[in-house]
Amino acid sequence: MNDFTTVPFKDIKSLLPEDCWMMEQYNATGEFNDEKVIFLSGNQQLESLDLDFPGIDDEKTPILVLVQGNLRIRTIYNRETDGATGLIVLGDLEAEHIVVGGQEIYITGNLNVSGLYWGDYNHGNLVVLGAAGITAFISTDYGFEFRGGQETLSIQHFFWDEREDEFVRERLATLLLPDCLLEEEDLIDEPYSYKDWLNDYQILHKLENGEPLLLAEPKAYGYSGETIPFVFESHEFNTGNLVRLRESSLFLDGIPADAKERTQEIAYWKDDIFKRVMATRDVPCSERVYFQKADRALFIHWEKQEQHIIGRFTGQKPQYKLAVLCRVLKDQKETDWHYYDPQLPAHRPFGEMTQPLWEDLLDQWSEMEYWKKRFTETVTREKIDNILALPLVREKHSDYYNDEAEDIWLGSASWQFRQSDNPRGHCARISIIMQQSPGNTESDNVFDFYHYDIRELKNGKTVPLLYTQKDDGYQSNTFEVAIADTGKYRNAIRYFEQLEKHIYRMNQDYLNEKPQK
Repeated sequence: MNDFTTVPFKDIKSLLPEDCWMMEQYNATGEFNDEKVIFLSGNQQLESLDLDFPGIDDEKTPILVLVQGNLRIRTIYNRETDGATGLIVLGDLEAEHIVVGGQEIYITGNLNVSGLYWGDYNHGNLVVLGAAGITAFISTDYGFEFRGGQETLSIQHFFWDEREDEFVRERLATLLLPDCLLEEEDLIDEPYSYKDWLNDYQILHKLENGEPLLLAEPKAYGYSGETIPFVFESHEFNTGNLVRLRESSLFLDGIPADAKERTQEIAYWKDDIFKRVMATRDVPCSERVYFQKADRALFIHWEKQEQHIIGRFTGQKPQYKLAVLCRVLKDQKETDWHYYDPQLPAHRPFGEMTQPLWEDLLDQWSEMEYWKKRFTETVTREKIDNILALPLVREKHSDYYNDEAEDIWLGSASWQFRQSDNPRGHCARISIIMQQSPGNTESDNVFDFYHYDIRELKNGKTVPLLYTQKDDGYQSNTFEVAIADTGKYRNAIRYFEQLEKHIYRMNQDYLNEKPQK
């Protein structure tokens, strides 16, 4: 290394960016003054840098490597993610691979990584002030700031835990060499992070020996999830598809046949578009469809035609005609409806929006039916009853309203169980609570709630329903998840399947460990 010097922190602190972590800590506490810093003056070209500095006593380990200039290096890495030496480059950093965690890496210039950058654990973060170009970037609970903006950022393959709800091995396998990944049989639990698939021991071994991590040619990624069947005869706007909406399984919600008001509705927002479908399932021509996009609204319904006197006396059935009405909202307030006339220039925007909104509705409706059916097939009353009856659950984990009770944790999922004979008299429930993002304190944590409730419908039938809540705590109001929230139902199915997969094994382990009477 050229111009290699170890100096106390106080001698180089004036060179550091004021907003880097070490300067913020120093300004807040005055610490670090006598800590050792490796100071590299001028442009540097190195083979590798192990930020754990193995073989050096803890009291002699530097807290920082500071490069006053550009740094070109093959590999930067470390194993200890709970705390490792930081790196600040007052210039550009060019590397082949970087696998780090437990420190701040701060680049005042540009960053170019021709291979893999894997940042792990929330004790570490990356800050780049200039442009950044990375072939493969994996963030597993790791912070990063690319302050140069989107126009200066180029990441060819981006894997970020926080934007995923499924961690599919095949995605990583399109890029990393096979020995850098674990096989499914190597996992103890379900993957809750891309890190669960990464063979960190092998990756670090390969870095130390100068071996490649990435495939010479990335493979195409073909995983597309489940195929959603389209349940309508076509995407056309016609009476047949209106009837199919009315006869949909989504309107089988247990309303008794003798109920006075049996009109049902499904209403939802997708982005900035609102859709509502209303119908009475066994009443022809009861379908009503409402669309609203920005300040324009459309209403499609059947209008009863006036009968002649002879028709009324001879018992002829009423005739209905399909009508399309439109209006422009004023300050989001309702205005008068007008019959749609394609010849009117003012009505042409409504004609242009009708078919796309109709096609979206049919696609979204097909998706809703699919996930509702999958939920009904996957989450049954028998399955919930069987799980609640397990000795592990009934004997150890059914004190639902006790904040000190022991939950079952699997990765970031907490499982809670409420028996039907609970002291508050509420319905039987299995709760799966997913920790979305950990905060600095317990009150900062963000959770996603999935309550699988056994509830009675209006017709007396008892079935599992999916409920959720917005806020943490047993006092928070719960509400049924709308079927339009298909992502929630998809997750609910997957989380319940994970519960099924593991709870019976856990129960058997519990029985095996119980003292024999």
